[in-house]
Parts: sequence; structure tokens; C-alpha cells
Amino acid sequence: MKKQIFAVCDLEAEYACNFMDYLNQKKNIPFEIQAFTSVESLVAYVKKNPVELLLISSEAMCREVGELDIGKIVILTEGSKPKELEKYTGVYKYQASSDVVREVMACYGAEKAILPAQLPVLKKTTEILGVYSPLGGCLQTCFALTLAQILGREKNVLYLNLEEYAGFEELMQKKFLHTLSDLLYIVILGCTIHNCYH
Repeated sequence: MKKQIFAVCDLEAEYACNFMDYLNQKKNIPFEIQAFTSVESLVAYVKKNPVELLLISSEAMCREVGELDIGKIVILTEGSKPKELEKYTGVYKYQASSDVVREVMACYGAEKAILPAQLPVLKKTTEILGVYSPLGGCLQTCFALTLAQILGREKNVLYLNLEEYAGFEELMQKKFLHTLSDLLYIVILGCTIHNCYH
């Protein structure tokens, strides 16, 4: 099945190319990525190819682009959007690329019903295992982590720990920017935005 197209258009060539390189390294984005550094090349491309998602800088956005047949347009802003672009969702340009992608995908997912076939998350052979202990602090985290590591030798494992403090930063000697709470916040926020506009 041919991937849908995610186009990025920014008049700042270095930004557009670096962002496209970042997207091409991501294995879980269900799009073919195309980058443009001029409105003319974008318009010529869209007239011949269907674009599902367009991330475009506010400087590049114009009436001609707005009239094109594009599934969803998201504006890259430098802080605030001009009044004429208020109808489009905006994403702040100068933040980590991972955060830009996360926000764009949240906007796209909130307005477009992404079919499971397009974004397969659960395979048919998925198993969900839960480890619970009624006694707090009785090594359930160590047991669950060890179990995940053993299972991970033969299959893909996603380990979720719902404890407020599980000690992973100490264990892995690494600082994590986001937590499960952030994910839940984004999902709930996305649902709230979706309900407000529909």
C-alpha cells in the first residue's frame, strides 16, 4: 500500500532539509516525506500528487496554497499566527523536532480518524501481561522488569510502569523528558480540542 504524503514547506532551506532528515529517520511515521523551500515548487508538486498533510511556515502560507486540495494544513509559527491564518492549527517552530512531530500528529489524529490499518499498533499476536502485588514495596518492579527483559529476548516488549516513582532515572543513569502522565495529557487534550471543534 502506497504511503500518503507529508509535505514540509519552509522558506528557510536549512530548517526544511534538517526537519525532513529527522522525519526520514523515524520508522513509525506512516507517511512519505517531501520537503520544499519555495511555494512555487510546492504548488507544482501538489497539482500532480495528492498531499495528505502539509506543515508550512507562516511566511510561505498564501491564498494559492490554501486553495490546493490538501488533507490537513498545519502552520509552523514563530510565536503567533497572522489573523488570516487563525483557521489553521499552529505549531511552534523553534522546539525539538520530536515535539513538533508529536504536536502535528496529535492535530492530524484529532481531526482525521486514523484507521488501524494505517497505523497498526497492536499485532494479532499481542499479549498483555500485568504484574500486581497487594503489598507495596515487595520487589514487584524488579520482578516485572526482569520478566520484560527475559520476554524481550524473543519478542518485542513494551514495558509500562504505573508507579509514581519507579527509579528508572537512577537505574539507567538517564534523565527522561516525558512521562506517561505527559502522554495521557496529550491524548486528553487532543480529545478536548477534537470535541470543541466538532
